[in-house]
Amino acid sequence: MLKERKIQMEKFINGKVSYEVPMALRTTFKIGGKAEVFIVPDDESDLAELLEFLYKNEMEYFILGGGSNVLVSDSGIRERIVIHLPGSSYFRKIAVNDDLIMARAGVSLVKLMKAAVDNSLSGLEFLEGIYGSVGGALNMNAGAFGTAIGDKIFEVKVMNKRGKIIKYKRDDLSLGYRQGLKGKIILEVVFKLEKARKINIENKCKEYREYRKETQPKGRSAGCVFKNSGKLSAGKIIEELGLKGLSRGDAYISKKHGNFIINRKNAKAKDVLWLIDRVKKVVKEEKNIVLDLELEIV
Repeated sequence: MLKERKIQMEKFINGKVSYEVPMALRTTFKIGGKAEVFIVPDDESDLAELLEFLYKNEMEYFILGGGSNVLVSDSGIRERIVIHLPGSSYFRKIAVNDDLIMARAGVSLVKLMKAAVDNSLSGLEFLEGIYGSVGGALNMNAGAFGTAIGDKIFEVKVMNKRGKIIKYKRDDLSLGYRQGLKGKIILEVVFKLEKARKINIENKCKEYREYRKETQPKGRSAGCVFKNSGKLSAGKIIEELGLKGLSRGDAYISKKHGNFIINRKNAKAKDVLWLIDRVKKVVKEEKNIVLDLELEIV
């Protein structure tokens, strides 16, 4: 990236501009090289100015949320600006109004769940135990137990590549299985929930939390690697083919859940990619199924 452009950005960005930021410290996988330029915008206006600058200068960017569904390459992110909304207190604001919860993109799912429970609002219990941010979750339409985060949307505010703000109602959106609002930057989401007894909500959260504890592995991971194939569980397919426990370097397929790859200590992205390619190849050869990635590779 041209040095002059870096200097230009620093002149008008009110937020924080950093260089050579280790992405292994910004993702749950704890894998990846450095981001050449890492920006935390102050607010929506700051973000809009940044996007307009990047558009005019034909520069690419990547929006980083909570880092829970991302694998960054060993060489890091070069010639591409990393924009991190959860780093700004503005994008971590949350507010409750009757049965509606407004959460900006940088709000963690843990914080969102706490707000729902504290205000006796039901509908998001399936998110219990899922890490990441609201923006990142909606970007991929994260879900579990037959429910997706997109199902609970009342309204969402986004920004396009030119910095223009657009609002959508739930019926305006076409969301599918692990298909969210790609191509737009999510600014804030309003969820419409249902009033319920707090004890019932807490019990449901506990049930989901204990289920995940029993079925999902601990350790450094990015969550599920592959999307399910129709009604077939990707984890079950991998297990049936005897691929659980397969390792490469410090990366290995969990023996507890076949759809999780764990970073034992110092795994490299190339190790994870080797495992991904191996699984895809075996599943295609043995089951004639093409597994699609749920994990985002940057």
